[in-house]
Amino acid sequence: CQVILVQYHKYVFTKDGTHLVSSSSDKTMALWDLEAGVRVRRFKGHQSYVNSCATTENMICSAGDDGTVRLWDSRRRYCVKTFNNKYQVTAVCFNEKGDNIISGGIDNHIKIWDLKHGEVTVEMKGHVDTVTCLALSPDGNFVLSNSMDNTVRMWDVRPFAPANRCLKAFVGAQHNFEKNLIRCSWSPQGTKVVCGSADRMV
Repeated sequence: CQVILVQYHKYVFTKDGTHLVSSSSDKTMALWDLEAGVRVRRFKGHQSYVNSCATTENMICSAGDDGTVRLWDSRRRYCVKTFNNKYQVTAVCFNEKGDNIISGGIDNHIKIWDLKHGEVTVEMKGHVDTVTCLALSPDGNFVLSNSMDNTVRMWDVRPFAPANRCLKAFVGAQHNFEKNLIRCSWSPQGTKVVCGSADRMV
């Protein structure tokens, strides 16, 4: 049994479950070998805190306070593509096919970035405060978002979804003056959702 002690903003497993990717306030991300318990790669490029990261196959995406969403090849140390956002980006995830990145930030909007063309193809509005987490559903059809407006929302991210993509809004999860990036997630079957809360409850 190996124990890795790291202090980072977010941790995600790679698809094969052999490595862990972490994002940090030191402007970097890291790739960790779980069996050996060591860092095998460090990714530099962000100019401020890296708030979130996600993985798909050999690719990693990240979101930073420098107002960028970045795409990385996990087999190399450099950034493949950079997408510029006007404001800080606090949450990120891939879509099911891995050809889009979904991001959220302090502008309260959720954006879908087309990796091939490098532009926003869908912008979803509904939150009225910072988006702190994004989680793709197990079937890849929906995204769950947590926000500092004290709501968790479910969005339809299928290519030809109706214009109003917000399907449900869940209330009860709280945020407070600490402004933490509180997470949310799906059950394996996609029938339940869970999130943290500033009242120390789940």
